[in-house]
Amino acid sequence: MDKLNKYARIGQDLSLGYMAIVSNTDVYQTALEKGATRGEAALMALGSTVGMFSVDKFLGLGEMFFDAADPKYMFRATAKEEAGRITENLAKYGGTKVGTEVAQEA
Repeated sequence: MDKLNKYARIGQDLSLGYMAIVSNTDVYQTALEKGATRGEAALMALGSTVGMFSVDKFLGLGEMFFDAADPKYMFRATAKEEAGRITENLAKYGGTKVGTEVAQEA
């Protein structure tokens, strides 16, 4: 169970890092437009990204993006959710009808 918690934390940190990078994509260009050199703009963008990641991670703001569920139940909850979607689509589209229509179009 300790490994599962470790991997869940790594996944959360990677997600926070990705969100910080995506949120700061315009910092570099904006700094260049305001007259910064390429090196200064790169340092500003890096600092902004690291700052956003740190605030999200260490102040707990990033936790609002993740389920508070125990990691051992995360897979089960995801599987149940996907099974529900599949069942809903099968009921909505009549099950085998979907496959038949795809085969006829091909």
